[in-house]
Amino acid sequence: MELTVAARTVSHVMIIDLSGRFSFTDDSLRELVNSSLQQGRRNFLLNLAAVSHLGTLGINQMISLWTSIRNKGGVMGIVSLTDRVREVLIIPKLDTVFPIYKDETEAIKHFPNASR
Repeated sequence: MELTVAARTVSHVMIIDLSGRFSFTDDSLRELVNSSLQQGRRNFLLNLAAVSHLGTLGINQMISLWTSIRNKGGVMGIVSLTDRVREVLIIPKLDTVFPIYKDETEAIKHFPNASR
């Protein structure tokens, strides 16, 4: 199952819903984030609830997105991890790099209110 990417905005946060196997570099995700950054958005939340597998290339892309967002003064968090995906992030200690939230309501409260 390939990765599907959908975006929606809640309050001042762009929530990017990912589903499928996040085990390769997906240009649509990078293009979505880059165009949103150009439009002035700075708060991003990756919803991984429907991600069945997180591979090395997916992790690399998450790090790349996080770096791009931070370089523009933005914030990126992660929400709704499955146990399997959480374990993949714990091994390289990425759970200490990415803010991880259990639900969207909790996450949105932690984002700065400076984005459109």
